[in-house]
Amino acid sequence: MPTDMSQQTKSEVLAKLRRSYTPAGTIEKRQLLDQAVAFCGHQRQAALRALRVGVAPTARTGLALGPAQDRSPGILPPIVKPIWFSTFQPCGAQAGELFL
Repeated sequence: MPTDMSQQTKSEVLAKLRRSYTPAGTIEKRQLLDQAVAFCGHQRQAALRALRVGVAPTARTGLALGPAQDRSPGILPPIVKPIWFSTFQPCGAQAGELFL
């Protein structure tokens, strides 16, 4: 395929492929990526990034982001304080204020 198309045409082709890419399965995504490489002349990784524009990381990976883990100040010092003293109190006064 010739890759001497205008930037506007490339963005239109990528927009059309992007609409199909997001809900597609693995095999269809591979085929759409091959088409993007052939039409636009991008390298494979650049075409992949162009197809993923605007897709949230949770939608791409399927991972659910939960709340941060509980890091209460009452739990950490009894565990870390002996280690901190045995290593001759690195990190200076700021860490010492937390433990003392």
